[in-house]
Amino acid sequence: MNSRTALSHRYFQPWEWACRDRCGGGVNEMNYDFTRRLDLSRGLGETLYRVRSAYRCLAHNKAVHGVSNSAHLLGDAADIETLNGRARFMVVAQTILAELVILGFLAPGQARYYAEVLEGQGQIRIGIPNKDFVHLDIHPDKPAPWLFTY
Repeated sequence: MNSRTALSHRYFQPWEWACRDRCGGGVNEMNYDFTRRLDLSRGLGETLYRVRSAYRCLAHNKAVHGVSNSAHLLGDAADIETLNGRARFMVVAQTILAELVILGFLAPGQARYYAEVLEGQGQIRIGIPNKDFVHLDIHPDKPAPWLFTY
């Protein structure tokens, strides 16, 4: 199997991987090992999100001020747009659970169960500042589970 062919996935459409400047690139440039992880992640829950950016051609990467060695240029990255902190939290949680499935530590059914538990009962809030630490809390009057930046 060609690892640079974005084969059809259950939870994604090929156009979601395409370069946003409509140059025609992206679908066949995406790394299949990467996209199957995201497909499994999306399939683990009911969290709605969209791919804001996946593959980028050189011109588009320059237009969005991407770094010269961006993983987007290789088809190894995606920026995921979420509706709120809860959705952001679930995208991260589902992606970690998907990775544990890929590595053989969890069965897909187990990962789906844990995703449902986190979404329904999770109380942790995670703050990611642009610094060298991560904020964690279980504030009783704030929404959870939640992932936020500041």
